[in-house]
Amino acid sequence: MTNQPLIFPALPIEHPTTADILANERKKATFDPKHLAEYLYGHEHLERQAKVNKLIEANPDAFDQKDVYFLSREQKVRKAIKEAARFVELMREHNLDYKSWTTCQQLIESSNPYRFNASMFIPCIENLGTEEQKAKYLRAARNFEIIGCFAQTELKHGSNVQGLETTATFIPESDEFEIHSPTLTAAKWWIGGLGVACTHAVVMARLVLPGGKDYGPHPFVVRIRDQTTHKWM
Repeated sequence: MTNQPLIFPALPIEHPTTADILANERKKATFDPKHLAEYLYGHEHLERQAKVNKLIEANPDAFDQKDVYFLSREQKVRKAIKEAARFVELMREHNLDYKSWTTCQQLIESSNPYRFNASMFIPCIENLGTEEQKAKYLRAARNFEIIGCFAQTELKHGSNVQGLETTATFIPESDEFEIHSPTLTAAKWWIGGLGVACTHAVVMARLVLPGGKDYGPHPFVVRIRDQTTHKWM
């Protein structure tokens, strides 16, 4: 018996399709679905969504998703980077604001290197950062000059933030914080974007001041890669 790969037959498309059924159901509505969408999301969001969707459809080489479930892990990573890079180009070409990036992510539902830059890194700086930190990091992150991620989860602790073991000890002599994972279980784990793409991370660590007093988890911005060579710091 030869080791022939298993090839599934081309299955016929059943009619009516799900799309047909949904379209027919929508026709039965006693109101205009567009009015409901505008009520729920607002005119500005829908206008942005239509514009972004048009750009995605005009660039199938970058955004086509039909074969995504058959790609290897490496192929998925390469595709995600290609999608992200192309949409950044489109944002610059069409002078789109940063909200358009979030809209694109919602439409293509693809995980890529910039995903947590938008959903976690930037919001952390916006809501928890000082004015000096906002000035230093927000513009750069929104312009994709740096790529951020959110390093909270550890091998032993995830959502249990009070159980985090990584420490950030303040050193008065050098006016620095020493970020340290003292045990194997304190290793930062499952951090989206950290392994391949990100240049910076918001690291959740226990603040320890001189004398050893532990003030519990606090966020620290840590540069993890050189922005020119992309090598680990």
